Amino acid sequence: MQELGPMRLATRREAKAMIELGKQYTKEGLPPHIVAHKKLIDEKIRNAELFMARTGAVDYGMINEIVRMKLHLDGLYMDAIQDAARDVIE
Repeated sequence: MQELGPMRLATRREAKAMIELGKQYTKEGLPPHIVAHKKLIDEKIRNAELFMARTGAVDYGMINEIVRMKLHLDGLYMDAIQDAARDVIE
């Protein structure tokens, strides 16, 4: 798993571009690497749920890993949107 780099918030222009490109992605489908990452997150969530159901205990390490993966997913979305909208975003 990659370490998270510095995080930043989207500008207003980037946020508007994300909304427009999000509409396009829902029509065309997400990039394959994002789909694969989302599937991996779903698997990790399922494993954490099964662990909790079987043991009655919460594994905070599993939860932290899922949170890190979701933050990374946000970054993947942002990268894809920036790549697709070079002329829209400054």
